[in-house]
Amino acid sequence: MKRVLAVITYEAYVPEDMDNDQIQTAVENEVENRMNRFRIHVKEYHNEETAEPLFDKTNLIVSERVTIASS
Repeated sequence: MKRVLAVITYEAYVPEDMDNDQIQTAVENEVENRMNRFRIHVKEYHNEETAEPLFDKTNLIVSERVTIASS
């Protein structure tokens, strides 16, 4: 099996003096309460037993700058 990452970007404008650690804690709580994991169905995949991979949240980072590289 290969590992696949699904990257979603959320953006908000916050006050200059709001601390990123405070925001991260609040965002982590919100994500865990609403969507910590989800399953997808890949249509027309040849093996029905493995056509529904489960995505688990493995990391959440709150930052003012982000660089994403894909390989």
